[in-house]
Amino acid sequence: MMGRLDEIAKRLFAAFVTPLINVIIVSLILNLCLSDQYSIPKLFANLDFGGLTKYISELLIAIFSGNFDTVRDFLTRYSSQIAAASTIVAILLILAIILVMFLLDRAIYYVSWLSPRDVEFDLKAYAARHCAGERLRRLYGLIGRAFDFATAYGVVTSFLGEYSADQGRLSRRAELARALHASRVGFDYAVSYCILLLAAWVFALFARGYFSFWPLTVVLVVALLVALGDLVWHAHASQALVEFDIDSFIRLRLYGKADDRFLPLPDAGADLCSKLAAKTGAGFLGALNLRHKPAGIIYETYAILRHLFAPLFRRKARPR
Repeated sequence: MMGRLDEIAKRLFAAFVTPLINVIIVSLILNLCLSDQYSIPKLFANLDFGGLTKYISELLIAIFSGNFDTVRDFLTRYSSQIAAASTIVAILLILAIILVMFLLDRAIYYVSWLSPRDVEFDLKAYAARHCAGERLRRLYGLIGRAFDFATAYGVVTSFLGEYSADQGRLSRRAELARALHASRVGFDYAVSYCILLLAAWVFALFARGYFSFWPLTVVLVVALLVALGDLVWHAHASQALVEFDIDSFIRLRLYGKADDRFLPLPDAGADLCSKLAAKTGAGFLGALNLRHKPAGIIYETYAILRHLFAPLFRRKARPR
């Protein structure tokens, strides 16, 4: 029961912290990169809102401008109205701000869908690079079949899911899975910021005066470095999870529970590397055992259109 409550608390914490972090990052980027002529307060100075929208807009402008003196002035200026406001209005104000933060967070995250290419861990490349190692030789010796590595790893995870209920192992694997998920989410956010900053940078090349060019360039480089760091983290987290599953499988299979003894380790054969040989990717991604795959809204749209219009271009069989 306590474990479930702790998991719920962590999810709620993450749900509020991630949008807040994005608000801080967006506020920092806007204050660094927007020119003085087009600062946030000046852009919204001529907009005349009324009622509750006025309070929400002024508070959001104060937050995104990064000027917390403005927040203090806002609270001082409207202290009597806030004190006199009903509980329902106060709740609506808080919910509206949270909703804006959440929508901003989701909008930034889904910008990464505009990228037509994605990366994933390449099991074939990992096996080809580590086929001479003791870990894979033990694995294939226990399996006793010349499966490709993706199939062999599927056997490993299926076996562990069916027979391994050790809480220590499950807890450790959950930690590795969380690290893998965090690296993936961090990379997606970094890609989104890179896309947005690159669009702003290209715009700044042709339209002067809106952005401060060199601060924007520095922020773009920082975003690219963060994306690169998350990519390396994701590759290492993926490899750590794969190796942990293989090691757990080997430990479990080497012990014969029926007669309570350790079993001898079969030999995988001398030609294991020839069986697992595969063309590995070159360059930086290849060194991390990662590979490109088509993804994003552009690829999904192409796949849907191709599926819909494929019958129109399919040749009809000639009648006999």
